[in-house]
Amino acid sequence: MPDRLEELESRIQTLTRALQRVEARLERLEGAQPPAPPEEALPRPELPEVPPGLLALVGRTIIALGGGYLIRALTDAGVVPALSGVALGLAYALAWLLLADRAAAAGARVSASFHALTGGLVAYPLLVETTARFRLLSPAAALAALVAFFAAGLAVARRRDLAGVAWTGTFLALGATAALLVARPHPLGSVLALLVIAALVEGIALGERWTGLRWPVALLLDLSLLFLVSVATRPEGLPEGYPALSTRSALAAALAALAVYVSALLARTLGRGRAVTGFELVQTPVAILLGLGGASRLLVAAGSSAAGVGLLALVLGALSYAAAFVFVERRPHQDRNFYFYSAAGGLLTLAGTGQLLDPGPRSIAWGLLAVAGAVLGRRFGRRTLRLHGALYAGAAAVASGLAGASWRDFVAPAAGEWTLPTAVGLLVAGCVAVVYGVLAADGTEGAPWWERTPNGIAAATLIWVAGGMLVAVPVVLAAPFEPGAGGVATLRTAVLSFLVAALAWTSRRRALPELGWFVYPLLAIGALKLLSEDLTQGRAATLFLSLVLYGGALIGAPRLLRGRA
Repeated sequence: MPDRLEELESRIQTLTRALQRVEARLERLEGAQPPAPPEEALPRPELPEVPPGLLALVGRTIIALGGGYLIRALTDAGVVPALSGVALGLAYALAWLLLADRAAAAGARVSASFHALTGGLVAYPLLVETTARFRLLSPAAALAALVAFFAAGLAVARRRDLAGVAWTGTFLALGATAALLVARPHPLGSVLALLVIAALVEGIALGERWTGLRWPVALLLDLSLLFLVSVATRPEGLPEGYPALSTRSALAAALAALAVYVSALLARTLGRGRAVTGFELVQTPVAILLGLGGASRLLVAAGSSAAGVGLLALVLGALSYAAAFVFVERRPHQDRNFYFYSAAGGLLTLAGTGQLLDPGPRSIAWGLLAVAGAVLGRRFGRRTLRLHGALYAGAAAVASGLAGASWRDFVAPAAGEWTLPTAVGLLVAGCVAVVYGVLAADGTEGAPWWERTPNGIAAATLIWVAGGMLVAVPVVLAAPFEPGAGGVATLRTAVLSFLVAALAWTSRRRALPELGWFVYPLLAIGALKLLSEDLTQGRAATLFLSLVLYGGALIGAPRLLRGRA
């Protein structure tokens, strides 16, 4: 035993001495050949790192696509009947979706995304080719299969939270739908398929998942619906090769698009208390315009009454006002929703009354709505209602012809036909005056200018309407005396000068500061009028009066404005 220990110690000492000799040689070599400085070292090329397994996943996807082509080859060779080959190809694509679900459940999310992509790359081109090229499937059947496969893919994406699967599946489905619509047009079927896709995507968005998907889906649906309405209302009928399309079916599709997006809006904002998003600010008005406008156009083209569409718009307008003032106002931090719903209520009310009523009754209805808005806005202290009252008043002035008449009264040739306001026009003018009176007395003295915007709109409408009447009435009464172009030009200058002085003087009251906003714009209009009309058409006597009146307005208006209380 001791001999073995001595032998082991001897070997260790021998190895130690050998290592020492090697170490000494290395030191001599390093001393003789010093390393090159770092800056002289040649740079080593750095190759991009490939994620582990990525190439394998790509290769597997290519092989899987080859399996799809194998099914096609068997079908082309007659081994498998044509329709059976289509069914087999779709089943093959669906199998990849099932594999994607299993892979995601096992934690292999990247592999699951590649599985789902494989299924989409097999299914959607297969549906397009077999329908458009080989005509093995009808467009309706192909679109139904497309929607079913999209729903399956979206279900897998939602269940396993695979955003990439949802995005790629949506774009592939939209591309296939557009390709089918171009290759074998079926407008109604395409819109119905997109409606289902939109409803599924909106349902996903309720859970705040992948809300960006709504934009491309809504865009293609809007364009397809517009195409459907234009085709259905062609005076010469459907283009050759298009399937039969009834007005009732197209009408139902238009209203269904409206229902999808209005329902989604109500579910998000009222049901879940969320704020209106940019998508809803854009798509909801577009859906209302295409839905109600398309329905109205379809009914008119079919020779039917569009009163039902107007009534629906009124109902939606009333519901929007109710949502704004009953539901949204009671919830904190919902200003955006309140403004959105109240604006929708106003626009839908205008559209509904415009669809239901003739021009005369429509103008009166808008005038009464203007008074109601101003009164209710003052009663409940709501600036939004005051603004709606002012806008209703402007709409009534336009619809009744007062706004257009005032334009003619100020710029039309003197030799043209002059008329007095009708009874409807006088009633609307009275409503405009009442609206401004109510708004001016609403107790907002000293408020910032933006809070007095409704007052300014109502004042502008009243000034325009009243100015036109002040020109028209004297011209009509003086018609037997033939005032001529010079006399009419002077009268217009006199009215502008009077309005400038009256506005400058009345704006001195703290309750009417917005009247002063129009003094200098009217002076600028007066200057242009003198140069373009009075100096070219007036006589010496009428030109003298025009210059005196306008010069007096220039002198007096600034002094009156400076003298505000």
